[in-house]
Amino acid sequence: VCNSLRSAGAISCGLKWPNDVITSEGKLAGILVEHQMRNNVSQFVIGIGVNVALSHGEKSSIVQPVVDLRELGVVSNRTTIASGIIQAVQEHVCRFVDGDAGSSIRAFKSLHIFQDLECNVTSADGSIRGRVVDVKEDGSLVMLVDGERRNFVSGEVSLRSMDNSRPISGC
Repeated sequence: VCNSLRSAGAISCGLKWPNDVITSEGKLAGILVEHQMRNNVSQFVIGIGVNVALSHGEKSSIVQPVVDLRELGVVSNRTTIASGIIQAVQEHVCRFVDGDAGSSIRAFKSLHIFQDLECNVTSADGSIRGRVVDVKEDGSLVMLVDGERRNFVSGEVSLRSMDNSRPISGC
């Protein structure tokens, strides 16, 4: 999704683990993926929301900073943007089904803007501060917390950048 949006002209976007596309101005897109095996067949439900052209009222009703493609100067139409995203997602899903989840993780890591940053992970158990050191092949986030490597999984945590020298809005 991020690479497709970059190709469309949103060249400043990157990924925030586990499922957001963001820029320094705010959240640009969100992605939700559900995967299950039924009768030995991989089934996916993938939801992707991209901020294309938000009104001032829509922006003010959202509790986090957001940005849209129009603000970033992207002039592609919605059909072109959707087509690029669908094609890219289909390629990654096919690789995953063929047993190559590693290529998607490598692609994620190359775009992950929190790599090697001090961050807070917030879960139902509270907030934990550490340095992001990896994203494993199963998609879990690995942080160095008090000298110990700890894994966090999607759905249990949210990530907040603690590096004030690098503004990350909408996180």
